[in-house]
Amino acid sequence: MRRISAPATASSDERGLQVSLGLATDAKCGDRPRDCKTVSAAPAYSLLSPAMTTYPATCWGDPSSKKRALLLHGLTSASSCWWRVAAYLTAQGTPRTALFSPVLSKLSLKLGYYVAAPDLIGHGLGPRPTSYTLSAFASALRSFVAPSQQPWDVLCGHSLGGLVALHLLPFMPSLPRLVLVDPPLEMSPLQAKWELDAIKSDFANPKSTLELQRLYPRWTEWDAIIRVYGEAMCFPAGVDRLVEVSDARRWPFATGIGEADITLQENCPWSFTHLLPPPSVLEVVILAAHSERAFSAAEAHALTKSRPDIKQAVIKNTRHSVHRDDPDEVARWVVEGHEKRVGVAPVLVEGRL
Repeated sequence: MRRISAPATASSDERGLQVSLGLATDAKCGDRPRDCKTVSAAPAYSLLSPAMTTYPATCWGDPSSKKRALLLHGLTSASSCWWRVAAYLTAQGTPRTALFSPVLSKLSLKLGYYVAAPDLIGHGLGPRPTSYTLSAFASALRSFVAPSQQPWDVLCGHSLGGLVALHLLPFMPSLPRLVLVDPPLEMSPLQAKWELDAIKSDFANPKSTLELQRLYPRWTEWDAIIRVYGEAMCFPAGVDRLVEVSDARRWPFATGIGEADITLQENCPWSFTHLLPPPSVLEVVILAAHSERAFSAAEAHALTKSRPDIKQAVIKNTRHSVHRDDPDEVARWVVEGHEKRVGVAPVLVEGRL
């Protein structure tokens, strides 16, 4: 696993934070994480491509591979959160992460994907711009989808990353598959306020890695460490502006994150279902969490009727961070698609998703 970033992006404070969390790179360890012997999913490579070396990202696998996956993380997270999904996708044999995976320990995979996961703006070592519209999130990633770059075989986004993926689609006309993991396609103003209040609480009362592992027993210690790092490196005012209203209307509450009296102005009404690509353009898969889900059952039912071409599944025994709770299942959906899957909860069970 390799961290790639523009030298000017990280401040000395950010660098110190990475060192304290074990996420900093070190030439003595081949520019991989300090714990590289236990968490590296594939050989590390120094470049995404010449055009992408100035944007912070984590990548796994062989850059010359003909199979390529672009993964986008969610809100208050960071690119390295995909490490277990990447272990599956890049595997040339039994991945080193088989230690943490009963499924992978029994498999000898030869998928050989090249996987890239950028840090979104306001997250990790990503840029800190003044605008946090979803269009701005997508525009920052244009170098990854430039015509001069080798095309991607799959684009996968978790939560916020799924919405950013939808905004990237116009720049990826040849993309064959899109996977959205528990995407919050629709939120009312009240739901957005609840979500923001929860994030504010997390910022005010950060959890330790041990607390996270108690709350989420399917996470590894490294998942918890990356989560702590993601929250610590997230730009609070950027989170605030992310859920701001897109026109002159103002909601009757202020958030108090980052800057005084910043109101919800840029990205609401929060409604993005209309951005789903038309039928027959590409394969679209939506994976919902089993509980604490952002992609609601009501949205799923409505989409089942209006867009039967979109494949949906609930991943059993998972919460919103599906890729942490069951990375193997997410990776298999990324690779195989719906028609080859077995053992996944059906979309409709006794009238309920």
